[in-house]
Amino acid sequence: MRLRSLVLGLIGIAVACTPAPASTPAVWTIYVPASLRTWMAGLESCLPAGTVLALSGQSPRALHWGEPRKLKGVAFAIGEERPLVIAHPGNGVQSLGEAEVRQVFQGRVRSWKELGGADLPVEVWAYPEGEDGRRVLEEWLGAPITPNARLAMTPQEMLLRVQTAPGAIGWIGERWGSSGAIPVARLPAQPVLLVIPAPPGEAEARWIACLQAQTRAPSPPP
Repeated sequence: MRLRSLVLGLIGIAVACTPAPASTPAVWTIYVPASLRTWMAGLESCLPAGTVLALSGQSPRALHWGEPRKLKGVAFAIGEERPLVIAHPGNGVQSLGEAEVRQVFQGRVRSWKELGGADLPVEVWAYPEGEDGRRVLEEWLGAPITPNARLAMTPQEMLLRVQTAPGAIGWIGERWGSSGAIPVARLPAQPVLLVIPAPPGEAEARWIACLQAQTRAPSPPP
């Protein structure tokens, strides 16, 4: 009897000391284009407790740079991103006007010498068709990017190509920084939209409000 009581007592102690199983976190999937990956930290910092964010190319929840041509769902502006035109520092050009940027990306300028720079061929780099970064620039240009443009799949690759090719020019979101390239033009900022498939529930509404508060610009002085 004493042995049985001791065994039962030990079992009771073991059960009492066993930690409760951790609750499974809620997973929200989201599509974020490569050009906006710098926004991920902010998206994650505003998540409700017990929720994680997972990237998915098929998610109806999405982040977009500017308004997509076919908007599906409910959109909320959570901030802005400015396209930054960058070029290799060896081309001899420190800045470009908007008309010159248009000429370059439409393929109407062949040499940096035409812009007052070195006698180097202009090498345009662009994102692939369908990427938000490309759509934003083409909408601003009002015309397609030159078909002779070389493709960079990500902002990191864009920076690398522009840094290493003397005649190169491309663009990134300003949040990426120029990192060894020369910022030759800053184009008008475009809204960053969070699109969800239906009106938000309580948790999503708090998430969106936090994102908007994060990026709200301070009021200008009177």
